[in-house]
Amino acid sequence: MLSRSPQPVLHPAPAASRQLDRRDLLRDVMRLFLALSLGPCLSASSALAAEEYGDWSLETLKSGATITLVQRIFLSDPGVVHISIADFSFLCDKRSNANNIEVVVFPFEGTYNNRETTVPVVIEPARNPTKRSHLYWEWSNGYKYIFLNQQDAVKKLIEYLQTNEQNGERFVNVLFSGHFHGRIDEVGQLLRFAVTLPNFSEGYSNFEKACAVVQ
Repeated sequence: MLSRSPQPVLHPAPAASRQLDRRDLLRDVMRLFLALSLGPCLSASSALAAEEYGDWSLETLKSGATITLVQRIFLSDPGVVHISIADFSFLCDKRSNANNIEVVVFPFEGTYNNRETTVPVVIEPARNPTKRSHLYWEWSNGYKYIFLNQQDAVKKLIEYLQTNEQNGERFVNVLFSGHFHGRIDEVGQLLRFAVTLPNFSEGYSNFEKACAVVQ
């Protein structure tokens, strides 16, 4: 059984300023996510530029202020127009503080109904997870997505992904509950996002550079 890692003492910004920053930061991301749900062909009109690093995409969103390093999974059924999308992304917003990185996970539509204020998330290697190191953190609930904006935690996550990539791991699993009350004791309540690691370090290095550029 996985044990919970000790949580460090964090000092987040006041709630009002966090909400304002997050509202600005996620507005462009939501527009892109909704556009993509209508079809991948619309993504070009929602982003000013995109660079590919394996399964990672470095994108400047249409406002020019929001930079994202994102990995997406598309699901579609033959003969069905609607395409389901899930994504795992790092975000920075030049309108507030480009050094403040946020991590956001959008689950597939219809799979996430968690209404708890915080959502426990475990990140572990896909290969022999019980014998390898893992991360445990309580993420915040956006009620259609989950997000992590505590900078100590974000830094540890980045280092964890980079270390596993260097060690030859190809995937890590991001695990959390989609149940209304956060339960995981029944089939289908535990959601999994398999994040591929090759090219992550290169993509993240260029993401940092893009966030550091002053407009």
